Amino acid sequence: MRSHMHELWEELDLSPLYPEPDLDKVMARVLERTGEELPQDNRKRRNPMHKRKLILSLAAALAVLSGSAVAVAGHLGVLDAFFQGDTSALESYVQTQVGSTENQDYRFTVDSAYYDGISVYAVVTVEGLNDQAVADLKSNKVIADCHRDFWGDEMADDLLKSGSAGPDGFLSNAREVAQERGGQDTGSGTGANELPAPSDTSRSWKIDVSFQEWMGPLEDSLLLWPAFMGRDYGVEIPLDQVTHAIRLTPDQEVLLNPISGQRAVVKEIAFTPTQLSFQVEMPEPVETDSAFVTSANWWFALGLKDGSVVTSSQLGWPGNSIYDPETGLYESSGEFNSILIPNVEDVVSILIGDMAFPANASAPTPVDPEEHLRPFAVSVPSGRDLAEGRKDLISLRLMCEGLGAVYTWDQESQTATAVFRGVTVQIPVGSSTIYVDGEPVELTYDPIEWDGPNDDTRIPNPAQPSPLEEDVLVQASPFREIWGIECSSNYTYDDYDLGAIIYP
Repeated sequence: MRSHMHELWEELDLSPLYPEPDLDKVMARVLERTGEELPQDNRKRRNPMHKRKLILSLAAALAVLSGSAVAVAGHLGVLDAFFQGDTSALESYVQTQVGSTENQDYRFTVDSAYYDGISVYAVVTVEGLNDQAVADLKSNKVIADCHRDFWGDEMADDLLKSGSAGPDGFLSNAREVAQERGGQDTGSGTGANELPAPSDTSRSWKIDVSFQEWMGPLEDSLLLWPAFMGRDYGVEIPLDQVTHAIRLTPDQEVLLNPISGQRAVVKEIAFTPTQLSFQVEMPEPVETDSAFVTSANWWFALGLKDGSVVTSSQLGWPGNSIYDPETGLYESSGEFNSILIPNVEDVVSILIGDMAFPANASAPTPVDPEEHLRPFAVSVPSGRDLAEGRKDLISLRLMCEGLGAVYTWDQESQTATAVFRGVTVQIPVGSSTIYVDGEPVELTYDPIEWDGPNDDTRIPNPAQPSPLEEDVLVQASPFREIWGIECSSNYTYDDYDLGAIIYP
């Protein structure tokens, strides 16, 4: 059966063949390195659904076990390296030529950095200062060797092949900074993705260090260093200036998850143009048999001055969460992949659960259900055969009803037409070709075996007749790009109850 880690593997575009390492062993090593404990019933539990910083160290460890490296194109400034969209309003918060240190072999430079009050983003360069140092840097030997004692020869050897920075390529004092602040210790994560080399003697990376909760301006600096150089050669990144943000402490109960019925008290909300974080208190979390249902806990939306609403799905918010059963506190945070709202002043309210929280800290108000903004589940008719492949189709009519989309049916041509967010989609029954604003789009599926490799073969996946009247069964996944929604397969491990969670 495909696991959530398989989905993470594909999303990060790692090697074609997903490895099957001893995940318990890898997680134990990751948590030991980060100073955390293996999750148990009486300890902090991380939700398994969402992806990036939630299991960043684990993803890095798995990447090097497969011999794969993650890279992004272009040697860019920090905002261009991390974010899409309009970042012009954030330029004044970018620190350039932050600092540099060197020993007899290497020079480490933080070229540019940006701090949004929750995470530190930086572009860094390491330069070899002699022929041997350059050779060891370019071959990745210096990074591999710094992992060998703790992680073992297998990981170090795979790092030599992959060129990855691994889980310990770059380190920081983020945990110390968080503890010094005296707030909730939600841990911290550090991710390093390589950029194209700026010269024949150097390599460059983009580094993301997350506190996973609102920290705000701090007198302390973040100390960042390459593990193979040591802490004495770290560069300090000041944290005393942050972009303009909205921070609310409403202490308001909400229906957090309309699918599971989970209620919670919203304690704190922090919004910046690049990230959102919120904390809720839920002493008795609702148990579900699907992590996809729980993922609706961290949905949100932003109400804007012009009366429009932008949801977390449209912002490309990957989200991650930590639940601490001892305190009943649930932390959720994540950066936006696309900067759609560069000016915080344009946001008039933040919607979490069934309540809207005004940016001016006035009394929250209920969200009208007719706005169709909350996540919902769409099931499929029973009896579908998994052996057909990943043909997890859902009712288009029910999805449109949940979204509040305009839906019409032409009986003669057996074609459904749906309009949402200004985009029109036409879907004929029995065809794998749909039409998006008049342009043809082919629907295909990947015939991956539940425990097998992905061979990149794509098979046509035609829309199928629905048992509901005036309806058609169709894949939900293409609508991520078409309508800017998020969706995920929803199944239980016992009975394969196929369906989807739709996040508007």
